[in-house]
Amino acid sequence: MLIQVEKDLPDMKHIKAVAGYILILSLCLVCAHPAHAETRRIALIHSFEPGYPPAAKALELLQKEFSLLGLDCDVREYYLDCDRYMEEAENLRMAGFVDDLSAWGAELIAVLDDQAAYALMACRHPLAHEIPVVFSGVNYPNISLLLQYPNITGYADTPDYLRTIRMIESIMGKSRICLMKGQVFLDRKIWHALNEQCRGQGFAIVTSTEGAYFAGSSYHRVRERETISPILKRQNIDVLLDTTKIVRMTSDSIAIRHLMWLGRGDNTLLLYTKRDYTTKRVGMLFDNPTFQTINEGFGFADYLLGGYFTPLESQIRYMATGIKERLEGRMPRQQVTECAKQYVLNWHVLQKYGIPLESIPAEYTVMYIPFSERYRYPILIGSILGAVFVLTVIVLLSFSLLRERRRKREALRNLLYEHETLCLAIEGNSTYAWRLEGDSVSCDSQFCELIHHRPGRLLLDEITPYIHPDDLPAFRKNIAARHERTHHKGQYRCNFTGEFQWWEFSYNTIHTPGHAPIIAGLLQNIQELKDHEQELIESRELAEVFRTIADIIEQKILPADWRCADAESEENDAQPDGNPA
Repeated sequence: MLIQVEKDLPDMKHIKAVAGYILILSLCLVCAHPAHAETRRIALIHSFEPGYPPAAKALELLQKEFSLLGLDCDVREYYLDCDRYMEEAENLRMAGFVDDLSAWGAELIAVLDDQAAYALMACRHPLAHEIPVVFSGVNYPNISLLLQYPNITGYADTPDYLRTIRMIESIMGKSRICLMKGQVFLDRKIWHALNEQCRGQGFAIVTSTEGAYFAGSSYHRVRERETISPILKRQNIDVLLDTTKIVRMTSDSIAIRHLMWLGRGDNTLLLYTKRDYTTKRVGMLFDNPTFQTINEGFGFADYLLGGYFTPLESQIRYMATGIKERLEGRMPRQQVTECAKQYVLNWHVLQKYGIPLESIPAEYTVMYIPFSERYRYPILIGSILGAVFVLTVIVLLSFSLLRERRRKREALRNLLYEHETLCLAIEGNSTYAWRLEGDSVSCDSQFCELIHHRPGRLLLDEITPYIHPDDLPAFRKNIAARHERTHHKGQYRCNFTGEFQWWEFSYNTIHTPGHAPIIAGLLQNIQELKDHEQELIESRELAEVFRTIADIIEQKILPADWRCADAESEENDAQPDGNPA
């Protein structure tokens, strides 16, 4: 016994060591992967008013990007509503936001668009120098102010007017491109950048304050091999402008009536360069689609066709990446990062103005295409293949069903044939089929007619009155032992026809798994057979009587020498060739 214990000790030590390793590994995994990620508090400041549709979209996209990056963020939103306030009131409003988000415990401030980014720096709040800030969607960052805030980093989308105008020409042809210009700092930046980019590019740049927007424009008839944009073809225009004209309109002085007349021009459209209370709805006054150098309102207004800029989806993706970087304590290599731009168009606006997709250059990205339209041909091919498959399945099932019906009809035909053959075979023989289930008997209709009973089942108690009293005990005994036999024949005298006759009950017991045994058999009138047997018995008995009588006569009446002579004669007949033995 001691030896056996010593052999078991190493095994126990091994088991304990393995258990220890498993426990240590589990603790490490728990420490490395906490039950839930830490929730980070993010303040999101919008430049525009509450209810602004792109603001809700931006929050939705930001939360989605946080989830993809593995961040659990509680986002509190603030709306600067910059179109309602002058600069001084706007800065005071921003300072109040900073006080509130600081008391809430925000770890980082996310800022969208130029106005909010500028106001955060211009309000001069002390905490604005301490809390990490990430901005995005800023077209013209104020570099002089940014240098005073090393804690502020972000992403810019500086407008490219030249590429956008070239994009307009590729889709619309030579056009009059109207711009709305105000008197604020952003307007001066826009017009200065546009002039710098378009100088020497073959454009006519004019300024108007009173609606004389067509002065100096020249036309020429379309010559052979010249092309007209699809939008002009739709309007049956047969003239083209020689040169793209850029018209600068002063938004503070231009009358609505002049804008409405201008918007009716066949070759005239609006270039959307900023979002404020004077420009956000001007595009609705133009018959042609509006292009834009910023992403404000793209995908929401049915007249904003597109342009060359960073879409909101890409802008928010940049911003979420920067927020994650700052929350982890890392600083970007440069304070301002330029977002990548792309040529984008809204599919729904293309459809509204009748511009076919085939006319769009391949390098342009058409966004917001419905699923059914984007995958129209795969869906069509898939639908055709699916229809063919379904049709094939239906045809195969139909053939299978027809074949099965044909087989069933053939089986039924054979069954009817066998039934009729059986009926003919037993017809006139007083033979009937029966089945015993439980305490009831199912008989064929001919037997029910014989005993003057309604078709259907008969109880055993309804059958026993027909059986002769002397045979009734044997009948009941055999019925009680029906489950113990697989085959049985019983003969009983029954009064089914008005008199007692011999009938034979024969049956087989059918055992089916999960079901009670079924006893099926035949009921046959054997009275003729019994009568024949009786006649044979009586004939045999009569023959025995005649044989006895003959023996007596032979012994009592015939002389002895006759009996000897007859015996000798029989003996000689038994020898061959008549020779004595």
